Amino acid sequence: VLGVWDIESGKLVNNFVHDGTITCFTFSSSGNSIISCTGPNQFYIWDVVKNELKKTIKGFFGYADGIFSLPNDNQFATIRNLEIRLWDID
Repeated sequence: VLGVWDIESGKLVNNFVHDGTITCFTFSSSGNSIISCTGPNQFYIWDVVKNELKKTIKGFFGYADGIFSLPNDNQFATIRNLEIRLWDID
């Protein structure tokens, strides 16, 4: 479960539920999406505004050590064992 909390009120705003243990996540540069990595071979793109799963991406071998949003909001980068990969969101 990935929870999004309102900093001012301290209340839970969104709860994103999916299979697997979250190994890393990041907000998109616009703040409208969260990209999370769970287990080997799977990323989830969450729409924070609509509170829903936008897309699932498969194809990564193993767990990502880190995930980073790119300024254009159309891609993200992952790193694993000193290998960086770029992924298209749309």
